Amino acid sequence: MAADRGRGLRTPRRACQLAYTVVCDSGWRTQSATVEGWAGRTPIAIQVEVDAGGGWRLNGVECPDVAGCLDIDLSFSPATNTLPLRRLHLRIGQAEPVRAAWLRFPAPALEPLDQLYRRADATTYHYESAGGAFTARLGVNAAGLVTHYSGLWQLECEA
Repeated sequence: MAADRGRGLRTPRRACQLAYTVVCDSGWRTQSATVEGWAGRTPIAIQVEVDAGGGWRLNGVECPDVAGCLDIDLSFSPATNTLPLRRLHLRIGQAEPVRAAWLRFPAPALEPLDQLYRRADATTYHYESAGGAFTARLGVNAAGLVTHYSGLWQLECEA
């Protein structure tokens, strides 16, 4: 079983392969995302679009619960935590709340997820979601990309 980040829910483990692309504007606001691959024997094809008015669509279906969110948070990858970090430009000790459009997986759904990012030092951030029920330390490299997510993920090598 694997924990869903931010909600403490459990999902069955199964082999999967996912490739994803997130397109942002110059201010690091999500414009679209695609996820393709497979989970077990199930093919995965997810398309997320954000319109100019801040409306979100998941596979063509409007998702009013996440209207106005600026970031997508892919539940299976900490790479999307980079988006608010790059946009917020936090100073050491500064914290900012964010409401992200959280893409649940494997059954795709977009849900609002309240998050808080606090910069601890030049390369470390404190992250929390679900009102502080979930916390993690995020490490970033010189380019500001998340390379470490405490207890869940670690970049193996940088090219």
